[in-house]
Amino acid sequence: MTKLPHVLGTVALLLCVFGVLLFTEIIRPFRDMSIDGPLAVASWGTGAAIGIGCLFVKGRSIALTVISVVVNVVPLLGSLALWWALSHTNFAWH
Repeated sequence: MTKLPHVLGTVALLLCVFGVLLFTEIIRPFRDMSIDGPLAVASWGTGAAIGIGCLFVKGRSIALTVISVVVNVVPLLGSLALWWALSHTNFAWH
């Protein structure tokens, strides 16, 4: 029988994949980045929260938990840094 932390770790990894597919516009349910972008960021945030939550559950796999946290936090921080950089530019160089 599969333990709950293993299922949650796998769900966190699947949320990361879902976010990447939305962000790179491979799957585009709304065909608009103003909708797909926040969905991807929310997916990565939820995956990171699930991964961090798995750190405090008994019977967890340390490797799966750490991997699920890292693969969700890296694109989340990258997209937030990109959003911050774009919000502080005036595009005068175009």
